[in-house]
Amino acid sequence: MIFQVITKVPPLEAGGNLAIPHVPWLQEIEPPNELNSWMGRYEVFNMGAAVLSFRQPVFELGEIVITADGDREIVGAQRKASKWEVEVEEFDNIEGAVTRSQEITNA
Repeated sequence: MIFQVITKVPPLEAGGNLAIPHVPWLQEIEPPNELNSWMGRYEVFNMGAAVLSFRQPVFELGEIVITADGDREIVGAQRKASKWEVEVEEFDNIEGAVTRSQEITNA
């Protein structure tokens, strides 16, 4: 396993770390796969009212992401840091990653 620590994220105004979160009014009609660049396809439920579109950060500064090979995280949303405008440092052990994460969040 490789432990990645998010060491730099862009300002929110830049948008390089923002995505539409998984929300209950979106229905997945095609799961993420290689053919759709791991984005999936979604439809918006007609809720009879205006639906706001909003984005939230994908990664937080100091976050530790556990990957099998340094690519996608092995649990959760299977995010891929290299896809976003964030910088990471990689560690072979969790202790090093935790130490670096604490340095970043306490700075």
